[in-house]
Amino acid sequence: MCENDINDTNLEVYQVTSKYSPKKVSWYHHPLISGNPIDTIELKGKPGMAVTLRLTQLAAKWYSGAEANFGVLIKSNDETSSGFAGFCSREWDDARCWPVLEVHYAQPDKPGCEPTLDLREDFLATSEYIYSSTLDVLIFNYTYELHNRGDFPVEASLLLSMNGADWTVNALNRIIPPHSAEILMPDTITRYARLRFRTLEVGHKSVIQVYIQGRMA
Repeated sequence: MCENDINDTNLEVYQVTSKYSPKKVSWYHHPLISGNPIDTIELKGKPGMAVTLRLTQLAAKWYSGAEANFGVLIKSNDETSSGFAGFCSREWDDARCWPVLEVHYAQPDKPGCEPTLDLREDFLATSEYIYSSTLDVLIFNYTYELHNRGDFPVEASLLLSMNGADWTVNALNRIIPPHSAEILMPDTITRYARLRFRTLEVGHKSVIQVYIQGRMA
């Protein structure tokens, strides 16, 4: 979660390439970083935003040992501007705002076994549209189950695409009451699928859990 008191701006994410002591880091003394950002986050000047850092390629290098894991550094692309952007840490009172590392991977198929889908994703829904991961579902019969764990209703819809770029809404939007669940299934065959959801009022937030299960058609 991010709190931002400035107008629309971009934050850049850099790979940290040297060891450092958090107690000694300051504006004038910070660790070495990569020459180019690995991701850019666009902030809209609204409080309580949920932002996502796309670190897949870097995390794969950490896992393989190709790069040392010293973390990442987040900074404004224009450090001459006033204002600030603050992020909740794991010491924040509300655990729903803590930073979360999401890892998506496919289980290797056992000999003689058909591939299946069995995934879960967690989100904090706001009044801005949030999207689940895009999945290649061409060979599967599959079902989405969306759980609204929060205190506010959420609008959700299943999006389908032939090419991963142009999306259509599969059916009418579903309104999911607080502490309820809804199942969404496709009525046509496409290669790609994802969910879209948001709360109904500005300032309302709800914790969302998305389950996707499927087997070969």
